[in-house]
Amino acid sequence: MGLISFDQTKRLTKRRQEVAEDPAQMTKRELRALAEKRGIDLSEVADRKSDLIAAIREGRA
Repeated sequence: MGLISFDQTKRLTKRRQEVAEDPAQMTKRELRALAEKRGIDLSEVADRKSDLIAAIREGRA
């Protein structure tokens, strides 16, 4: 993995702040990572973004 520029770092930081405010703006990959981090089982959840958000909000474990 290569080095990233200052501009890329600023963009990533801004993205993280936006996502922290509204999980609906997260990508599917980010939602799955958040669920994994919180220990939520997504094995029986459909692959639709709305289902992923609902599962995270419910805190399925």
